Amino acid sequence: MTKIQWKALDWPGLEDCELSHDGKTWTAKGDIHAEYELGTPIHVTYRLEIADDWTAKSIALHIQDGPSLHLRRDEFYHWKDDNGPRPGFNGCRFVDLSLSPITNSMPINALPFKKDDRQVIDVAYINGFTLEAHRVQQYYTKTGDSTFLYEDVESPDFIAEITVDRAGLVVEYPGLFTRLKA
Repeated sequence: MTKIQWKALDWPGLEDCELSHDGKTWTAKGDIHAEYELGTPIHVTYRLEIADDWTAKSIALHIQDGPSLHLRRDEFYHWKDDNGPRPGFNGCRFVDLSLSPITNSMPINALPFKKDDRQVIDVAYINGFTLEAHRVQQYYTKTGDSTFLYEDVESPDFIAEITVDRAGLVVEYPGLFTRLKA
């Protein structure tokens, strides 16, 4: 098991994450304490299941004293939540939780990158403060041995060069997260 702690840089926040592997599935369990809108404290927990090929299998999130969300997919990448099918996410291989950089490690580890290779992906994006989810497109470009350029297709002004360790786990996500310990 790997224990990771990230500090949020764009809002007051701290995440503790435990990443483990049972031989078939990676599991990330996270505990996030942050502040939202005018200093309102928020506590979010999640459990992310990741296939051996680093694609998302499911994510369950809960905001203390608030809503929960559980998204899961079948082998054909058809997604559903507790209320039924979510066809808007069909075909998405990844999820992106706004409050955690662990989800950035999925495409970084899953996609076959060569230097300067830019890849576009569709993800189920989840706003960690509200648990609202929608489909977005993102670009990832391998810029060095341990660096990847992230670009949001919907917000082309948002670009960040993410630094990862040898395991492909985020060390530095400029403007958003920095790892404190592993």
